[in-house]
Amino acid sequence: MTSLRKLLLPAVLTSALVVSGCGSTTKSSTDTASTTTSTTSTTIAATTTTAATTTAPPTTAAPVVTSPPTTAAATGPQIVSYSIPNPVCPGQVGLTATWNVTGADTIYFAIDGPGVYEYVGPSGSTVLPFTCGDQQEYFLVAVKDGQQVIRSKTRGP
Repeated sequence: MTSLRKLLLPAVLTSALVVSGCGSTTKSSTDTASTTTSTTSTTIAATTTTAATTTAPPTTAAPVVTSPPTTAAATGPQIVSYSIPNPVCPGQVGLTATWNVTGADTIYFAIDGPGVYEYVGPSGSTVLPFTCGDQQEYFLVAVKDGQQVIRSKTRGP
């Protein structure tokens, strides 16, 4: 029985120290951004337990950047838009043409065939001659470095 007392006595004394508050406990915690560090230290009689946990910040994959497909820029003149309304006869004397052209050095209207009727700017509107009863063809011509783009509109009966 004496050897059983020798074994149980240290356990009873250790329990008494913890219950009476003679043990010490230290806890510290740090939370910065995404990093967490915890340390716990407990001392009971001559026994020390230390635990440390470190969590590295989460890693984020760099975003994948994709570029839209590239298209070659138009190098010559382009007629983006061109309109002439249908005439209202009898009595209509002129028709208002509107247009938008890019990439051209020279822009003009021709009526019923080659030849300049009127030089114009890259966008705008102008009144072109029209007589009810006649059919006419109106050409918008855009030129740059020898390249020529032509659109035509025919109006009349």
